[in-house]
Amino acid sequence: MVLASVRDSVAQPPGREPVWVQAPPVWRLTLEDVGNIIVTAWSPTGSCVAAATETTIHVIDSKGHPLWKWRFQETNRFIHVNGLDRALAISPTCDVVVVGGGADYKYVWAADRQGTHAFCKTVGTPLSARFDLRGDTIAVVTGARLGYLLSPRLHVRWSGKLGDLPVKWPSQQLDPAKAPAVEFARQDVDTLFGALLWGWGVADSVSDDGQWRVVARNPVRGPITSSIELWGPGAGGYRGRHMTGDGSQPRWIKTMGCPSADLTRDGEFVIATGDPDHPDAFNVGDSAACDAGDVSTYVFDRDGATVLTWPHGGNSDEMSEAVFRRTGKRLAFLESVSSWDVSLDADEASRGPERERRFSPDGRMLLTSRDRELRLYRAPE
Repeated sequence: MVLASVRDSVAQPPGREPVWVQAPPVWRLTLEDVGNIIVTAWSPTGSCVAAATETTIHVIDSKGHPLWKWRFQETNRFIHVNGLDRALAISPTCDVVVVGGGADYKYVWAADRQGTHAFCKTVGTPLSARFDLRGDTIAVVTGARLGYLLSPRLHVRWSGKLGDLPVKWPSQQLDPAKAPAVEFARQDVDTLFGALLWGWGVADSVSDDGQWRVVARNPVRGPITSSIELWGPGAGGYRGRHMTGDGSQPRWIKTMGCPSADLTRDGEFVIATGDPDHPDAFNVGDSAACDAGDVSTYVFDRDGATVLTWPHGGNSDEMSEAVFRRTGKRLAFLESVSSWDVSLDADEASRGPERERRFSPDGRMLLTSRDRELRLYRAPE
């Protein structure tokens, strides 16, 4: 069995590896298009997907039925998509698609199933676009560190600094004194606030209510020391990525080589792996434990106290029980969209890597693309 190498998922809590399954797809579809699939996008409710080639956006429902298509190159020859394009979005009702222009064409375009088109000029290159859960608001983030909230016809409802973009996911708690925010899928809020290449050598994990956030910093090069830091309460969810420089400080910091860290859902504990004896370990040879992947797992509480040290590869359920015996609280592991994945058999792997793998917002479906073909897999029961 050959494991797939291309993944679109979030990090696993240390000690909780994804379940690998080898099963046939629920459906497969070859697009009626002369070009190959470049990029795909899920609707925020997982009701349908958009698959874009060099000339056309195809809309397909979650059962594999083609619904409609937009030949955007016939609308405007300056519209292009690329493999890194996150400025492709589709509404939860599957009747409107949005695509952003490039560095030399700072516009956002929308098209609906009836053939109506609209466009909006942006300040900065559109980097990410997402529909809210209701389907009546589109959020756009640009390279100028600006955000927009637009109607499906691309009328501007709000614009301002990215850090002030009024979006949230359903379980996130915000300051009631502030203006209400539009609700998006959590995965999409993550994407919007991460559009400016946030995360180069940095990874974060956020509690369900957004009040707590842990950050693992593993710089690509020195002299910065690798570390794990906890922010909260009032961490601001993924918005916290843009709160640096405002004078706020983390609750605590721990230096640690090759760090990886996740929060529990309630924000009570940080589950981390790394080498605390070699906090400057970012190159091969800096830490034997890091190089071998033989690092321990540490459970810290909100005050930074070490609750538990667990051996590498230890059972996560047993670790949770050990924490319960010491604290009276079990580890509420974050639900991850990558708690399962599909492995390729040797015949499939011989065809070369897939173009993309995208999990649905609820993590129950996996869409893959290769050439002009789409495949959909469902999570094991």
